[in-house]
This record gives sequence, structure tokens and C-alpha cells, in this order.
Amino acid sequence: MAKTQTETEDPSLAAAILKLAESFGASQSQVAETLAVLQQNQRPREVNFGDTDYQEKLRRETQVLKRPAFQNGFPVNPSGLSDEVIDRLATVKPGKYLGGAVTVAIDGNDGIHLIYKNKTVEQRMAFARLVTSFSDLVNKIWSEMHPEPVAAA
Repeated sequence: MAKTQTETEDPSLAAAILKLAESFGASQSQVAETLAVLQQNQRPREVNFGDTDYQEKLRRETQVLKRPAFQNGFPVNPSGLSDEVIDRLATVKPGKYLGGAVTVAIDGNDGIHLIYKNKTVEQRMAFARLVTSFSDLVNKIWSEMHPEPVAAA
């Protein structure tokens, strides 16, 4: 086997280079092991309101009403409403519902207005006995608009 020029000139130089390469490989594996341990011990990432991931999730989950809707003059907040409730709200017809306690009106801009008495504490408590939430209110109006057929006995 022919020796290279470096080996013939200085065998200690070749040995030093070989030793340096071996130690470099060993240090690289030690660095990889250390990084793996650090990654295992790292705390879970806390996602805050200002994080881009959280803001993107909010944009994906944001609900939009099909028609403008108002509850006693205040705009309805669609966040938290199911798709079914949003669909039902968009198709309500004007009239009086829940024994006359709720009036549904449509304005000139195709906006839906749900109007009921809530000025006094007694009126608010009486209304709270009728419905438990906005979704419940829309569902009860929907069920009055579409009564179940009575089965003949």
C-alpha cells in the first residue's frame, strides 16, 4: 500500500488529524444527546392571546351571521353560536313568539330585531324563566315557526 505524502513526511501529523476527527465525531454525538435531553425537559409552550397561532385559531373559529341581527337594539355576538342556530336565526319570520313575550321584526336593511321587555329586574327574571340562552331563544322561536305535526291516535 502506498503511503500518502503526509504519512511519509510526518506520521505524527496524520495521527493527530485522525485523533481530531474521532474527537469531533464524539463531540457531535454528545451535542446531539444533550439536545435530546434538553428537548425532553423543556416546558410545554404556552399560547397567549397575542401569539400568532392563537390569533389564527380565533380567525378560523370566528362565526359570522348570515343577516344582521339585534337583541333589544344591541348587535348579536355570533361567537359561541352553533351553525344550526345561525341558520335558524337567518330564517326567522316577523311576528310575536313565546306567548307574545318576544317580537321579531325585520328592518329595511334585512336586519332581524328580537325585542322583549327587560327594563326592570322582574321583567328580566320573567324572561330568564322562558329561555336560558340566546341559542335557546332562537330554537324556541324556530320551533314555534315549525310546529311538530300531531300524530293521530
